[in-house]
Amino acid sequence: DYRSYYPALGGPNGLLYDLTLKVAQPWRRNIPTVPAVFVAIDDASLSTPDLAALPRALFQPVWARLIDGLLEARARRIAFDVVFAYAGADFQVGSFVLPDYDRSLIDSLGTARDRIVLGRFPSIPPAPPFLGAVGASRVGVLDLQLESDGRVRSTAPLVRLADGRIALGFAALAAGLNVRQASAAQRILIAPYAPMTDTPTYSLGTLLDCLSSEEGLEQVRRYIEGRIVVVGTAVLGEDEHRGPTRFLGGGRVASPEDRCAPHIGLFKRPDIDNAPGALMQIAAIQSAAALTP
Repeated sequence: DYRSYYPALGGPNGLLYDLTLKVAQPWRRNIPTVPAVFVAIDDASLSTPDLAALPRALFQPVWARLIDGLLEARARRIAFDVVFAYAGADFQVGSFVLPDYDRSLIDSLGTARDRIVLGRFPSIPPAPPFLGAVGASRVGVLDLQLESDGRVRSTAPLVRLADGRIALGFAALAAGLNVRQASAAQRILIAPYAPMTDTPTYSLGTLLDCLSSEEGLEQVRRYIEGRIVVVGTAVLGEDEHRGPTRFLGGGRVASPEDRCAPHIGLFKRPDIDNAPGALMQIAAIQSAAALTP
């Protein structure tokens, strides 16, 4: 029971859960999981000339380029652990407006809506142009469940929104679960067999550069094809959480031979327990995918 006096993932059971992940680590390494790649919005990317020229609320052309490139690289699904809450069409400084600024992103979302997952908070949906482009069924709630010891060990498969409607959680939707499948689970566990920073990771700026050339695209396709891609922040201090991996070690660091290949251990945290929320979601996606027949 997740809400009892001694909840299954909190209190004294939280420590037991984390220890169980460590004890089971050797044999769980051999259990196949749905392949996933993290695209990190990191400081290095945000300092590149193209991205530094824009506030993140006006990254619509950037996201359109990324979606188009990942589709060409044959990504299985593209999930944004980012809430597109602001539309460029709403921008106005004096008489200066951006009436068609969102067009490229709207077109990209509409073209690939069945392979897109957008994030939202229970009370904050994507802006109407982006919600309309994909439809409400392609929007998942970013809802990491915080336990009594301050650690995250699960996500909610279904979430009640502020207007009373029930929506799929982000991880459930990104894993391909429908409402019936999600309703069969009380929680989607975050149960990685290795530190979450071991997830293959691209820096956003590097990936965009690689996707801009035919040669780079071919290299990226080798690592992206058939995989779920999750896009989210890796900026230090943004959307960081303590997970259940405290006994799994500090993680690996492996620079790829190809510039357009993902890294292992691309970024580190002063506290090895901390990880970006997007990596928590990837671990939950991999757990949720195991629930599908």
